[in-house]
Amino acid sequence: MMQTSLRTNSSSRKVGRLRKITERDGHALCRALERLRARGANIIVKNVPKESGTSLQVAHHRMFTHFLNEKGYGYFVAIRKGPVSEKDRKLHLRYT
Repeated sequence: MMQTSLRTNSSSRKVGRLRKITERDGHALCRALERLRARGANIIVKNVPKESGTSLQVAHHRMFTHFLNEKGYGYFVAIRKGPVSEKDRKLHLRYT
């Protein structure tokens, strides 16, 4: 015989800290990021909320970064050294 829970609304209640960025702000941030990418400019996270009309007073800029990374809008850090040519590689191997 299965036992059922007496609490009916326990699964509908969310637990934890409330999100500072609302769903509407999140959609606006994603649209603003797409507009900035279309312009081809270097994207700075602080410019994305300004473009979307969301105030920076809502949350810290790291929160916006975390949100965009969560949505899949990450970025790769540029490599410091350029790609090694075949000539440079052979020269390096000769002296090692």
